[in-house]
Amino acid sequence: MTSQYSNKVIFQNLKNDNMTMNDIINYIFEILNFSDKEIILNAIELTSKIQSEKTDYYEKLLNSAQCVIYSVFLNNKLFSQIQLYDLLTILSQLLDDQQKLRSNTIIFNIYKDIMENYSTFDNTLKAIFPTIILDVLSIIHRGNNLTGNKVNFYSIDTYYKNSKSKIESYTKFIHSFSKREVKESIIDVTSDEDLINTLHKITGRPKDQLNKSFTKIVEPDLSKMQGLCSNYGKLEKYTSLVGTIEFKNKIENDIGKKLSESQMQHISNSIKKIKLYVENILDGTFMPSGKHGINHIKHNLEYGYQLLGFIQSKRRKTINKT
Repeated sequence: MTSQYSNKVIFQNLKNDNMTMNDIINYIFEILNFSDKEIILNAIELTSKIQSEKTDYYEKLLNSAQCVIYSVFLNNKLFSQIQLYDLLTILSQLLDDQQKLRSNTIIFNIYKDIMENYSTFDNTLKAIFPTIILDVLSIIHRGNNLTGNKVNFYSIDTYYKNSKSKIESYTKFIHSFSKREVKESIIDVTSDEDLINTLHKITGRPKDQLNKSFTKIVEPDLSKMQGLCSNYGKLEKYTSLVGTIEFKNKIENDIGKKLSESQMQHISNSIKKIKLYVENILDGTFMPSGKHGINHIKHNLEYGYQLLGFIQSKRRKTINKT
């Protein structure tokens, strides 16, 4: 079996401390050749469930891969044999040189299992198998499995073999993860005059009305609007360029990477609908729908802003004012 990406290419592109979780998620999906927009948006939404406070490259990669794997599972899709091979190659970048040296046999055995046996697995095991791989890599990297329990390094091989009979436990954990309540905190926005002024420019609403709107808004929605408002100058420039030849060149130059036509369409649509997006956030009218409780209009627009680097998924926090 051969992968479309070499280990060297994957390592060079992923090991970048400046990459956000959203960047890593998009890149993983690109490597795995997953183009389903619904699955990508669901993965980005799942980042709000991550409870780790660590922000180093290795932790971001593990958490991003977790969101990718869970989103594929929750959308009832299966990884192909070659996609699993590439996934394991990506996850191997979680390990430092010493960990790689210690775990060479374990990783090789998983590769061998994928190549020789994956096609014989039933669909229930295929569905959960990427999570099993992630669980094992978490143990090698962190010393803990995905549920936070310590596992002795020298028992990993046995742990891996036994994991295949624990499909129900993994399934319950993924569903529990997707339904996590997000930590609440209090944020005071009354002193953020620049934010209110920019929102006034976007919506045309009176400033006192905008202040009142913040009594029910949730974090990360506030952070998203702060990100958009802090980049409002760029949004104005981009708006004037939509539909021109310069539009794509300007954006790619600003963000420092090439974008597909599909990504550019998302960006263009999001820029055109900035007023609609902000007003719906302020009014709380983006109602969740579907089995994952996600408003797809909201997430389609946010995907464009995320590609621009203006917003990122954050933990959801309730905002109150006194």
